[in-house]
Amino acid sequence: MRSDVLRRIASTSLLVLAGGISVFAQTGKLNLNVTPKQAYIFVDDKAISEASKHHSLTLSAGEHKVELVNYGYQPVTRTVAIEAGKTTGLSVSLEAVAGKVSGPFGAVTVEGANRDAVLLNGETPDLFVGHGDEFNQDWWWRQELVVPPGTYQLTIQGGDKDVWSGEVNVPANQRVVVNASKGVRKTVPWTRGHGSGVIDPRSNSGIACFHTFVAIRAT
Repeated sequence: MRSDVLRRIASTSLLVLAGGISVFAQTGKLNLNVTPKQAYIFVDDKAISEASKHHSLTLSAGEHKVELVNYGYQPVTRTVAIEAGKTTGLSVSLEAVAGKVSGPFGAVTVEGANRDAVLLNGETPDLFVGHGDEFNQDWWWRQELVVPPGTYQLTIQGGDKDVWSGEVNVPANQRVVVNASKGVRKTVPWTRGHGSGVIDPRSNSGIACFHTFVAIRAT
């Protein structure tokens, strides 16, 4: 009886090990070296995360479409061939887009989106403006999406699913709070939108974690 049990355990262990080897044999790794590190990764039209969080991805063997995007930069699309059990390298530097955006401005705060992709006026990677953790607070270190006044179709995307999508009207000198599960929650005064200042399409300024992102795609 005991020998039968031991044989069953050994057989099960071998099956698990074989399964693990089989899965490994069907996948490979993609090592990424991306500049700037804030660039966001889409693989086969699925939102993954920013490049700084994923230096290596495990992908099924075969060809994959890899898109690297960052607002204020030219998007880059590459087709990579992944070989089972092997590592493929991909090094990309995104090219900044020249230009300025004039005020007045409004702002959008995005709650509960973590590192899900935020897109404006469409759902393709080239319309990416940042991820949720870059737009989630308006106190101390201000992280917000700054836009010219207008109406935007805002989409929060995780993987290949829309977490939330809807119309957001952003008045001048106002801040619209959008929750990833509840949609638009409120609109409140936003004093930093006064005047007609000129800002880079994407700018980081001040101390660490103070970010300003400017989108210019109002509909």
